[in-house]
Amino acid sequence: MRYLCVIVILAATPLSAFLGGCKTATDMAASVQKPSIKIVGTRIDSLASDSAGMVFDVQISNPYELPLPLTNVDYSFASRGTSFLSGVADVQGTIPVGESKTFAIPARIDFAPLLATVKGVRPGQVVPYQADLNLNVAAPVVGKISVPVKRAGDIPVPAVPEVLVQDVKWQDMGLTNASGVVKVKIKNTNEFSVELRKLGFNLGLGGKQIATGSMTKAIALKPGDTATIDLPISFSLVQAGLGAFTALSDKAEKYKISGIAQFGTPFGPTELAY
Repeated sequence: MRYLCVIVILAATPLSAFLGGCKTATDMAASVQKPSIKIVGTRIDSLASDSAGMVFDVQISNPYELPLPLTNVDYSFASRGTSFLSGVADVQGTIPVGESKTFAIPARIDFAPLLATVKGVRPGQVVPYQADLNLNVAAPVVGKISVPVKRAGDIPVPAVPEVLVQDVKWQDMGLTNASGVVKVKIKNTNEFSVELRKLGFNLGLGGKQIATGSMTKAIALKPGDTATIDLPISFSLVQAGLGAFTALSDKAEKYKISGIAQFGTPFGPTELAY
């Protein structure tokens, strides 16, 4: 009898009223109270010559009388009005009833699309960005809700340091071994200050690697600054395959140097290959 009454009521209801009811249901779903969110912190947790890892600490408050699951977060980045990156962070968790919880939202920024898309950006600069995050939650009754939040800031695009051999002085040379000092000039090619903490190097001559080593010394370099350091080296002429000490030259331009430099920056530590 109850189902018969429902059928009679539906049959007697004008179509316009039925459609109006659907619209009302849609409006009601749209007007459901949403969780409140805010970004309480932002940090760079990794920095390299090709990418940066960022973490957004986002606080979410649950207004419902049921636990609120966070399903994932999608994000996009823009700089100077141009979008250059989008992605999804697979962050999951649950916000307890009536409480707030902070989630660490990771985002990886590859510099290649930034350099290719945003006009005027080059390595060594500090670039402004705007991040748009959408936190997707499974709200009671209505299901998935996307809650947006924005954040603006700056991100560095590290430039490789300029490292050149200025001079080579051999202090002790024999038929089988040689030792000396390589004078190296290091230039900070970034628009922000750095601190050189460690320099690992490979010294080459005539297409052969003749020495390796490292130097640990804190050297502060402002933007565009240069510093000169002495690197002590020693190696076996026999193992280097040079045959005799006469193959060695004091002409700095004949030597090639490469390696890994460890820097401290205002945005965190980084390692750059030169």
